[in-house]
Amino acid sequence: MNKIYEYDSRFVIEFSNKNRVSYSKKRYGKLIDSLVEQSIKEEKKIFNPIKINKNNNTIEIYYYLKSKDKIKTIIVDFEDYYKYELWNYYWQCTENNSGTDYPFCTLDYGKLTLKLHHIISKISEEQIKKRLVVDHINNNKLNNKKDNLRIVTNRQNSTNQINQINKGVGRTRDKRGYRARWSYMGEDFEKNFYGENSHEMAKQYRLEMMKKYNYLCIEK
Repeated sequence: MNKIYEYDSRFVIEFSNKNRVSYSKKRYGKLIDSLVEQSIKEEKKIFNPIKINKNNNTIEIYYYLKSKDKIKTIIVDFEDYYKYELWNYYWQCTENNSGTDYPFCTLDYGKLTLKLHHIISKISEEQIKKRLVVDHINNNKLNNKKDNLRIVTNRQNSTNQINQINKGVGRTRDKRGYRARWSYMGEDFEKNFYGENSHEMAKQYRLEMMKKYNYLCIEK
């Protein structure tokens, strides 16, 4: 029979095998209830609560960002979660003015940092030495599904940015709509859009062109 002891700062669970785990309320914040519930269900220590999505074979890994008092959702493929035994690590991330940073965990009392997208993409030390990087195709650093990661050059990675999409979109010459502009192989292209959603249509079209030409759009 599992036993739960609640104190001012933490929960302590004693499993039927007499092993104990302790969870800090401050560290896990809004996740503390789901963490305790999952820990009791599995009768072991849990570092991050998870949710299994059977409809698309993914797993959501939850992290409480204490500085922002919010829950972050990290997404991985079901098979990778178990292949790399991701439950053995405490996954976390930070947030700055440019958005959420890459999920990571620390080992050996903080001496070693592992980045989740490096593990999933299987980027090698040799590739890193050649200054290749892992690109999140949809610009969501929390989405670490294999089909959202690719190993690219810094140039390709820098062009696959949301601000690059926005930079290539501006008002049409008659100021009544928006146009998408891009360059490829030294040739300039543009397309005008009008109507209520012309701005979003122009951004979407530029994004499609960036994908079509493998993110090699170069700003003029």
